[in-house]
Amino acid sequence: MVKGYNTLMTLGKRPILIRNLDLGSVARLSTPPISRSIPIDLNDLISSPSIIVNSSGSSAIMLQYPFSPFVFLEHNPVFDPPQIIPRAGISLKFDFNFVRAPDGEDEFGAFLLDQSGVPLGPPYEFFIGDSGKGVVSFDLSSLPSNPVGLVIILTEISFTGDIRSSSVSISNVQIFSNDPTQRPISTLQTTRT
Repeated sequence: MVKGYNTLMTLGKRPILIRNLDLGSVARLSTPPISRSIPIDLNDLISSPSIIVNSSGSSAIMLQYPFSPFVFLEHNPVFDPPQIIPRAGISLKFDFNFVRAPDGEDEFGAFLLDQSGVPLGPPYEFFIGDSGKGVVSFDLSSLPSNPVGLVIILTEISFTGDIRSSSVSISNVQIFSNDPTQRPISTLQTTRT
């Protein structure tokens, strides 16, 4: 023991000497660094039959389906394990590329659901009716720390049952920390099949 220090932990066979730190600081020092973002595996979301999700779950292509005006990816906290937990400094974001068919009246959108499966409304929704690409981001800081859900949807407004060529590419869906002192959390538990 070195005078003025407390040996609180060891690294292998070598003691790490720590002075005047509370136990929370010790825990932060001993915890391995965690990324400022947690990816959401799109394979874990409920999806329409015409959605193609890549094997890693990092991206998907949404194609219109002749039997329904809606094509969607959904995580609903009513039925699914909690995955998105709001807290200070946390956002949910993803990249999109919407290509609307020239003859279509189609719309791409995304919105959040509360813990009972009800849409939260503005500012937790995004809709676009023209071709475009960019990043959709929802700031979760002001929400209570109850699980929320996500719906990503491609809608044929004037549904005729014909196959249109509108499509949306989705990628990099993630829970992201805007605050370097906060770490995003996800309680999603998955099992391999």
